[in-house]
Amino acid sequence: GPTLGASFVQAAQWRLVFFLYLPIALVSVQLGQTFLADSRESQRRPLPDLVGVVLLCAALSALALAIVEGRDWGWADVRVLVAFLLAAGLLPAFVLRSLWHPAPLLHLSLFQIRSFSVANAAAFVFSVSFYGQVLVGILFLTSVWHFSILAAALAITPTPVTAALVGPIAGQLSNRFGFRGIAVAGALTYAAGGLWLLIGTTAHVSSVATWLPAAPLLGIGLGICFPIPSAASGSALPPAPCALGGAVTRTARPGRRVTGPPPGLAG
Repeated sequence: GPTLGASFVQAAQWRLVFFLYLPIALVSVQLGQTFLADSRESQRRPLPDLVGVVLLCAALSALALAIVEGRDWGWADVRVLVAFLLAAGLLPAFVLRSLWHPAPLLHLSLFQIRSFSVANAAAFVFSVSFYGQVLVGILFLTSVWHFSILAAALAITPTPVTAALVGPIAGQLSNRFGFRGIAVAGALTYAAGGLWLLIGTTAHVSSVATWLPAAPLLGIGLGICFPIPSAASGSALPPAPCALGGAVTRTARPGRRVTGPPPGLAG
């Protein structure tokens, strides 16, 4: 969790945090090979759209480059403008190619299923809010309240712990009462935690009075709003494209692009 990552940052360089994913990935691969059934279709299928892969990767890379470097290079800089133009041209080209290719990287027909489209839109909106809150929260704790990295990680730990406890309960409730009402309740709870921080947080340290009461509210919202869109989008799909639909939902959750350590983490 965040405390383990913070311990790595304080003990060594911040870049070593990314190696924490390696053993998790290896264990996941082994568990997948052990417990997941392999399904193969007998008929031959056309090769995946490799050109579409190149188009999408180039478009997203150009867009990320323009957004990340725009502040340093200047938004009117030729490099930034060219990157935006490339993204604006390559993304429609990818969409058009996906419409007619027999084995597209992204089956756009999935978005004709209303519940799938709504679930992915909800996942995108919530993820933008969540990742922004995590980044701003860490920067606030370390830069304004001058917490150490480990202390800041301990301060945000109640949120993921609460989310881990709430997630299974949210799944059971959604099976019983439906996805929509549970997801709305989770979003409102998460918003309440953010509003608590917005109103009560000042430059003066007040972890017990301000930060800690908001952490479980954020955790409850996170525990509901992260797994529910995935379940909702998958439940709307037939078995064949279910894995592809799950991949689309995970892609709809934009993570943070890290170009360097936050203030105080260099080294």
